[in-house]
Amino acid sequence: MDRSYRWGLLLLLQAMSFQLQASEDYWVVLGSLAEHDGVARLTEAAAPLGQPVSSQVVETDRGSMHRVVAGPYTDKNDAQQVAARARTQGFPDAWLLQAESAQMSDSSATDP
Repeated sequence: MDRSYRWGLLLLLQAMSFQLQASEDYWVVLGSLAEHDGVARLTEAAAPLGQPVSSQVVETDRGSMHRVVAGPYTDKNDAQQVAARARTQGFPDAWLLQAESAQMSDSSATDP
């Protein structure tokens, strides 16, 4: 492999890595619960939204919280529309969370 080819490949990989790191996702937080037991109930209540729903464990100064979220959405406007609809369909405190996709970890709401 000649040197200019390797150099070009390295630049391409760096550019791709930068794009991945800069990628941001938007999540609609439907609710936060101290106990995992309510996650399934909240997830079922979110079914009429017709959106992918999952749970995320978040460490806070008050201990672990289980967030029930819809998403992710790469477009902020799409996420805002889902949040607005959620507020009219039983989730009055729904809010938008913006996070780098590489840092967000989620788990299925149906997992025990």
